[in-house]
Amino acid sequence: MLKTYLGNHIKGQLIPCGTSVAANYRAACIAHSKAAFTAKLSIVIEEADESEFWIQFIIDEELKPNHLVEPLLKEANELALIFIISRKTAQRKLLIMIESSIKNHKSTIEYVRNIYRRTTIRI
Repeated sequence: MLKTYLGNHIKGQLIPCGTSVAANYRAACIAHSKAAFTAKLSIVIEEADESEFWIQFIIDEELKPNHLVEPLLKEANELALIFIISRKTAQRKLLIMIESSIKNHKSTIEYVRNIYRRTTIRI
């Protein structure tokens, strides 16, 4: 990267968001719930997207030769897509789990109502 104010600024943006992707993905992998996993993946996606933005900015401003930066952009894009698909899968599984829980809850309520109806003394 160029040793200019702009180059230093881009480094100052790209290094934190790039390393944050790995750190937040690691945190997602040890999440205590599916909801926490999904939330952490959302942070991973945001950081991956920001990394992709700064890499694209380097290309657009011709700060580095394209042949050096375009493979990084391609990889950043692929990683972002992987994380997006993972989040969609996790959200779908979480929704199925919630729907199942609601269905089981409704079944339990109906079961209790039926018992109550059978045991209630009618006058």
